[in-house]
Amino acid sequence: MGKNYYNNYRFKKAHNIMDYNPEESLRLISDYLMEYPNDYSAHLDHINLLISLGHVNKAKAAIKAIELQVSEDEEYKRLSSKYQYFKRKLIFMRAKLLAFKEKYTELYNFCLNYYDDLNAVDSLQLYYTMLYCKKRIEEKKSKKAFPKKNDQDEFVETPYEQGNYMNRQIIDYSESEFLDNQRRFLYAYGSLEKNGGRIFSEDFPFEDLLDVIKKSINDNSNSKFFVSVITDSYIFRYDECGFDKGHLVDHFKVECFHNTDEIIVMYPVYGYGDRKCIDLNYLREPSPRIIRKERKSQVEKFYSRYNK
Repeated sequence: MGKNYYNNYRFKKAHNIMDYNPEESLRLISDYLMEYPNDYSAHLDHINLLISLGHVNKAKAAIKAIELQVSEDEEYKRLSSKYQYFKRKLIFMRAKLLAFKEKYTELYNFCLNYYDDLNAVDSLQLYYTMLYCKKRIEEKKSKKAFPKKNDQDEFVETPYEQGNYMNRQIIDYSESEFLDNQRRFLYAYGSLEKNGGRIFSEDFPFEDLLDVIKKSINDNSNSKFFVSVITDSYIFRYDECGFDKGHLVDHFKVECFHNTDEIIVMYPVYGYGDRKCIDLNYLREPSPRIIRKERKSQVEKFYSRYNK
């Protein structure tokens, strides 16, 4: 097969803008595959984008077609590491397709079927997915309900035992805990060094905008980008909302659980001007809906809301 990509420059040009401008990325990858139909890495990106943008029937057909194509490519299958990587990624594309359709019982069984066949990192992703499925189909949230290999396979038990933020939010979402976690991106609490150079501006009205953001998520499904098996992301515009690696930016990203307004995290982002966004700049004008006669600081708002 030779190189991983048949035209590395063109592939990377499309791949690198998948999150920034997914529609353009999909167009570029589709054109690329017309010329390089045997670039299986590009096919994985193509399928991923089709699902993320909601083209599920096309994604299903693309998965079927590429599986057939690879099954007949004996030379590629002899490239063990590349072939194994392709098969692992295709498992997640299938899982993502089931999640998009909200077939959570089927998705849980699918993940369970492949759980023992993947490495620790991939199995951990399936673990989170199964937790999420359990929540969505309202089954008992018990550690005993999830697969365990043996006492040496600590990666199965560790996320539940440690009770990390993402795990707790999957099992029992808490807005209070979201706000506690979110404080690191707020000017009054956070620091650029600890947040990878991202922080909201001092005058960003986070508390005032939160309900508007949730309503906007529910009212703007066409702006949704299905990021992973269990999460969506939205881009909002609010001029000079914060900083991202030294840039004063006009956009921020909101990540939430799939098809919900349960926000996981939100932070300022640079370079998202070409992606579909929800414009909140109209709220910068004085309005009784968001402007109070006496504005509290962000610190006061958190303490007053949660009696801290």
